[in-house]
Amino acid sequence: MKEIDAVFDEAVDGFTPIAEGTYPAHCNEFQVNDWKDSKIFNLTFTVAEEAKTLKIPKMVSDGNGGYIQQADDDGPITISGAYMAGKKFKNNGVWLTPKPQAGESWKNRRYKEFFEALGVDFPSDKGKVTLAKLEESPVIGLNCLSLYFI
Repeated sequence: MKEIDAVFDEAVDGFTPIAEGTYPAHCNEFQVNDWKDSKIFNLTFTVAEEAKTLKIPKMVSDGNGGYIQQADDDGPITISGAYMAGKKFKNNGVWLTPKPQAGESWKNRRYKEFFEALGVDFPSDKGKVTLAKLEESPVIGLNCLSLYFI
């Protein structure tokens, strides 16, 4: 083996896994795809600059393909959330069935709940919510708390 001047220090050069958690974010991409009689809404969220003020768990490999929070003699270690700012995450798609068959309105529950959580107000009358096919303009830029799961 021929020696060279390169070194690798896991503490400095290693991969920093994304810790499971809730991060301030905003919607910056909006796509709608058609599939049979449904619409699939795919959104991309960007973690906001405010994440830089967060303290999040420092994650390390558990040796089995997963991650655990690193700890020392003083307990669990946290790091700045600065490395999260600007990261993009896509949702898994939210389905809207514009004309559900009788008894199948339940198919739109996730659509309603997802967009209401983002701050979209659907008109309602006596508990009956009237859904609409959303367009890009009222959704892009909406602030939210983005969840990330390992």
